[in-house]
Amino acid sequence: MPALEHHTPEPLRVALAGLFTTRCQGREQAMTLAQLCARVDIGRWPGRTVREAIAELVVIDGLPICGDSGCGYYLATTAEERLAQCRELARRIRSLGRRMRIFAGRAGERTSGQMSLDYTMTPEEIASEQAWLEGVLEAIGADGGGAEP
Repeated sequence: MPALEHHTPEPLRVALAGLFTTRCQGREQAMTLAQLCARVDIGRWPGRTVREAIAELVVIDGLPICGDSGCGYYLATTAEERLAQCRELARRIRSLGRRMRIFAGRAGERTSGQMSLDYTMTPEEIASEQAWLEGVLEAIGADGGGAEP
């Protein structure tokens, strides 16, 4: 699999990495997208580009930057913050799975249980969902990424 590449401007990524490692450590020091844009000159980089750069800092550079609709973006500093982000990502994945079923013609099928507060699935449910997703990815010609979560 080819290496992931940056597509956002390097000066933006450097500025954001500096903010997260010095001023946005932990949920208590989170900044909203508007605050981040103001710090990195919104006229030069629109919010969408800032969000894309944050995603690259997480996926490519490995910075544990969390996004919380209640408080903004911050660098996770505790296991609890990382776990909260994992739960939020699991919620988003389930939501996308429901949407994907619409396009795959499986709209009437139930997902592997209703969303619960602890976001747990049985091993059988996980295997079933994984097999279904792999089949969809194969059918549309996608390799599934193969990258670490």
